[in-house]
Amino acid sequence: MSAIVPVSLGLGGFRVTGTEEGPRGKNGRGVLEAAVEGVREWSPCPWCGRECRRVRAYRTLRVRDIPTRLLDTVLVWRRRRFECDGCGRTHIETHPDIEGKFTAEYARQLAESVKASKNVGAVALAAGVSWSTIGALVNKNGEREVTRRRALPCRVLLV
Repeated sequence: MSAIVPVSLGLGGFRVTGTEEGPRGKNGRGVLEAAVEGVREWSPCPWCGRECRRVRAYRTLRVRDIPTRLLDTVLVWRRRRFECDGCGRTHIETHPDIEGKFTAEYARQLAESVKASKNVGAVALAAGVSWSTIGALVNKNGEREVTRRRALPCRVLLV
């Protein structure tokens, strides 16, 4: 990665360590790759709850984000694999705003685009991903919306 270009990720808990403009993607637009890593020095163990500070290894995950400056944005996340001092198990750090290979905001934006245009194929082509990927994002967004609506109190009761 080259010199750091100012990039506003809109995600807390990350620090940008480098940026690079890559070749054109599947949809013909350029790609801005931002190398990121977690800010927090520890991670809670999902099994025993203790703070894990010992890093055992690193894994790289490429995450699609909202396009910036007419470039597709890809976060190259250097994820840490922690080893717990309490139970000895390992786990990979997570981030609440990343869902699979998309940021939560970008996934929501793609699902809203499908809802507005009623055309999964066109949104998939514009985003440079497969039809089935967009379909899975739409289903997940729909499930999230149903869960959110069920949590709201009932305003009217008809008998």
